[in-house]
Parts: sequence; structure tokens; C-alpha cells
Amino acid sequence: MSLFDTLNISASGLSAQRTRVDLLAENIANSQTTRTPAGGPYRRRHAVFSSEPEAGSSFASLLQGYRAAFRTPAGPPWGAEGSGVRVVEIVVDSSQPRLR
Repeated sequence: MSLFDTLNISASGLSAQRTRVDLLAENIANSQTTRTPAGGPYRRRHAVFSSEPEAGSSFASLLQGYRAAFRTPAGPPWGAEGSGVRVVEIVVDSSQPRLR
């Protein structure tokens, strides 16, 4: 794994966390909103994250690599299992709004 791979993984995590923080700010800003253009109260939104597997790798091949690595004195190659994180979807909270 090169230095640029490490930076790309870190950048993908920061980008995903920025999306999460933007959603948190939106949720806080609209916490008292009772009417949206759709007609109902504002619903909270949450980001769902997923790891991006390394190109061309499957879980079985990664598992075999870890098994082989645990048998060597150097130990397992932590951090070699993926190439970052991404936002898979943004989920709207479906719970009942509180009545006041």
C-alpha cells in the first residue's frame, strides 16, 4: 500500500463524515419545522456508510490472506482490506413525530 492509497482512504473517510455532519446540521436546523413543502413535519435524515472493498478482492480471498499472514512472524496486514468508505444511502427517519 502506497502513501497515496493511504491518503485516498483517509480522504474517503473524511468525505463520508462531512456528509454525516452536514446531515446533523440540517437535522438541528430543522428540528422545529412543522411544515415542509410536502405538507408534513420535517423528518430526520441519517447517512448509511459502507466500506469500499479493494478492487478485485472478495471476502474469501481476504480471509485466505489473513490466515496466511497470521502464520508469519510479521502478523496480519492491517489496513489492506479495503480502499475507503462511502455513503451508500441517506435514510429518512420513519418514526412517529412527537406531538406537542
